[in-house]
Amino acid sequence: MPSRDRHPKWWQLYALFLPLVLLLVLEHLLPFSAGEHQAVQIGIILLAYGLIHLWLHANTVALAETDKEQTQPRVTVEFCPSWLLTASSADGGEGESSAGIVSEPRSIVASSQNGKCEV
Repeated sequence: MPSRDRHPKWWQLYALFLPLVLLLVLEHLLPFSAGEHQAVQIGIILLAYGLIHLWLHANTVALAETDKEQTQPRVTVEFCPSWLLTASSADGGEGESSAGIVSEPRSIVASSQNGKCEV
């Protein structure tokens, strides 16, 4: 089973615009009547929408995966030295083992602001 690239192929979408612009320039240069110019321009725009629809259909799974990755919450883990937690529980908190691990569940929240750990 071939490995599938889970990223949208944006280069294909961007590559659509150069030929469409060239078609619009060519349409402008051709000697059509006003009604014919308008009909050809509408045709080019419909072609653009059709090609974009095909690109969206071909990249639906990749776009959904990208959206799913961006909506998942990100977790940031910061290191706070154990001595900080040990010092805060020595003020009358629950007991600790000699390794500085709390033996009973506590509601200590250690946060870091401006590079300093605070309890």
